[in-house]
Amino acid sequence: MSARYSPFRWIGPLIVLLWLGVSGTVHAAPRAEAERAWRQVQSALARAPAAWAENPRPVFRWTRQQLDRHWDLEFAARRIAAERAERPPDEASVNRLASALREWLAASIASVVSHHLDMVRTQLAGAEGGLSIHQAHMVDGGRSAMLAAVMQLDAGRWPLSLHMRRDEAGGWRFYDAETGGFGFVQFLRATVSHQAPGGSADDAAQALFRDARRIRSQWPAED
Repeated sequence: MSARYSPFRWIGPLIVLLWLGVSGTVHAAPRAEAERAWRQVQSALARAPAAWAENPRPVFRWTRQQLDRHWDLEFAARRIAAERAERPPDEASVNRLASALREWLAASIASVVSHHLDMVRTQLAGAEGGLSIHQAHMVDGGRSAMLAAVMQLDAGRWPLSLHMRRDEAGGWRFYDAETGGFGFVQFLRATVSHQAPGGSADDAAQALFRDARRIRSQWPAED
């Protein structure tokens, strides 16, 4: 896979293109949630106002909302926090790190989308919807789902493994995605290691919040 067109590089932390259009027969609950998420994201970005290309702040607010709605960042936060402590991390630290991951991702994605809005629109308008799911199976007593998919953009096609699990409210959210031997959680772990090579989960959260503020400081002061 070309590094230039890796889905995990193409759109910064590239979350937005992992919410999917679905084909084939899969389990109804994950399929319905995935399809709804993809249509929501595709519609918003494909019809994004021109102001988004000039000011990332509206994109930031929208992206952070989508992350809250569709991604279980506590899973990655718990994995990262456990690697930084000799004892199991407390839930408060995990939640702070998850919030920091959400803030940093939203800021990073907003910058990429606003600077490459036309390219994003072109990709979403082509490739017959962008993503097709070919297989799915349930694990862990029906609380988790793994979906085998193909992501198709104008730049090419990539096989994906998409991981979802049921949240406390009974809905489905993504917690990982892998393609070409590289995963979303792996990407977040590398990001945290770069931002905060040592220290606790709270130290990592503070570093991510600082970098998110740095990114946002480069944006226009007003919407």
